[in-house]
Amino acid sequence: MAFPSNLKFTNASLTSITPTLKTRSLSGIETRSSVASQRFQLQGSFNNLTDSDDARALFAFLISGSITAIEVPLPNPIGNRGGTNYGTFNVTGNVSAGNTSLTVGTPAFSSGILAKAGDIIRFSSTHDKLYMLTSDFTVTSNSGTMNIFPALTTAITTADDVNYRNVDMKCRLANDEVAEAINTGRFSSYNVLFDEVVE
Repeated sequence: MAFPSNLKFTNASLTSITPTLKTRSLSGIETRSSVASQRFQLQGSFNNLTDSDDARALFAFLISGSITAIEVPLPNPIGNRGGTNYGTFNVTGNVSAGNTSLTVGTPAFSSGILAKAGDIIRFSSTHDKLYMLTSDFTVTSNSGTMNIFPALTTAITTADDVNYRNVDMKCRLANDEVAEAINTGRFSSYNVLFDEVVE
């Protein structure tokens, strides 16, 4: 079932979660190590839904989300690179899992800064993980290097395109309950928390 396309988040926040083990010695020296893969979490609300059909459609979409992975569109501006849509970005070389940079071709854009640090991307075919640009994506002669966090969880190939506008997050509900709140004006509201699915 698709996310109801006419519904928009009223409020939303995107959180990066990187589980980290911290150890501090008696002398005060601290060491840190990652103990699990990074994931994003999306918290949002849909407030004062005036159309009961919209509220029911949202409930129907969410109700399977604690078990089944669902695709949720990231709200603007989180899920959209700012500025003009320059068409497809394509990966121009195979990149192994664990790398934090990749070369990207931009057929419709020849030179300049095309995306900014903090923009969210996702790849089109090999896997569904979200990544964040850690530096501006600068293009020269229709190509440039993207630096991302976290490191690639899965290898990417030249069959991959880079999705940078209207990015969806593959996720599940972080808890087992979905609740519709109805106020005295008969308006419906939802508060939801989604965990990114990393497969």
